[in-house]
Amino acid sequence: MLKMKRNMGKEAREKYGDQVVEASNQAFRRMTESDYQAFVDLSQRVIETFIKAYRTGDPTGELAMEAAKLHQKWLMITWNNAYNAEAHRHLAQLYVDDERFRQYYDQYQEGLSLFIRDVIVHYVSQNFLK
Repeated sequence: MLKMKRNMGKEAREKYGDQVVEASNQAFRRMTESDYQAFVDLSQRVIETFIKAYRTGDPTGELAMEAAKLHQKWLMITWNNAYNAEAHRHLAQLYVDDERFRQYYDQYQEGLSLFIRDVIVHYVSQNFLK
């Protein structure tokens, strides 16, 4: 996930504006070494949990919801605590629509990007979009 973030900086600025990107960059600059390591560990845990959930075949199951909640926690760090459920849902769709994201997630498990999208859509609809 970290490599994807670095490679998309210019595109993010064009799409979301300098202010949004700079706020995220500032959050990273403020991290201590241990904060950053915790972020890296969380990134790995997100992927591992999504893979385990995928193997259950249930995008609405308990493990899938745990993965989505971890993903939300990860986003709150990268989005400088400005979490938005609708943006989370849109990002999940981007994981399917954008070939770069799809390749990144599907390298771990074919079809993982679609599964992640389904998990997050369910998660936000159950927890935020009522």
